[in-house]
Amino acid sequence: MKQGKTEKAVFAKLSTEKVELAKSVGELQKVIRNAEIYRDSVNDASRDLASMIDRIKGLSQEIERKESFMKEAFDKSQDYASELVVFSQELDKMGISDDSVKEVREARTVIKDLQKRVNTLSDIVKESKRYIK
Repeated sequence: MKQGKTEKAVFAKLSTEKVELAKSVGELQKVIRNAEIYRDSVNDASRDLASMIDRIKGLSQEIERKESFMKEAFDKSQDYASELVVFSQELDKMGISDDSVKEVREARTVIKDLQKRVNTLSDIVKESKRYIK
C-alpha cells in the first residue's frame, strides 16, 4: 500500500515531534538528576548545620561555666586582697613594715598575678560571647 503525500507529511511531522519529545524527556531527566543532587546537598547542609548548632550550644554552656568561675575567682581575689590589707594594717600597728615580711611580699605578688589573670579571663569570656549570642 502506497502512502499519500498527506500521510507522509503527517508521519514526518509525528516523527519530528517524537524526536523533539525524546529530547525534552532527556532534558527533563537531566533536570531530575540535578535536582536530586541539590536535594541531597541541601539535606547534608541541614544535617551539618544541626550538628553545628549542637556544638555551639555546648560551647555556649561551657562559656557560661567559665564566666561563672571567672566571677568566683574575681570575688576570691578581692577577698584575698582585703585580707592582705588587714594583715598589713595589723603589722603596721605593731610597728613592723609589711615589706619586711616575706609572706606579705609573696602574697602581694600572687594576688596581683591572680587579678591580672582574672582580667585576662574576663577579656576572653567577653570576646567569646561576641561570637555566641
